[in-house]
Amino acid sequence: MNPKYFRDQICEELEGACDYLRKAIDTLSEHPDWSEHFTRMAEMEQQHATTLYKMFIELYAKSQGKDAYLSALRDSIMDCFSTRMRKIEDYKTTYDMMEVGR
Repeated sequence: MNPKYFRDQICEELEGACDYLRKAIDTLSEHPDWSEHFTRMAEMEQQHATTLYKMFIELYAKSQGKDAYLSALRDSIMDCFSTRMRKIEDYKTTYDMMEVGR
């Protein structure tokens, strides 16, 4: 397994979650049922990213932090996680506020 796969896939899953949450916000007023589907799909994407992260950390732990390449990938993954998770939380807050106002 190519360790770079984990970074790429984790970031892709989190970006997918952001995209689904944007769709949930966009469809809330006219298609609330679609909006619910989008929020569930976003949650699944987050779960996928978390599972992949745990798998990567297992790989990283086996190297005992001695592999510079894996350390760089870990840093990149952490950056991706922190950036996109902030976006996800912002979208969730917006969605929740819109839902209350309906």
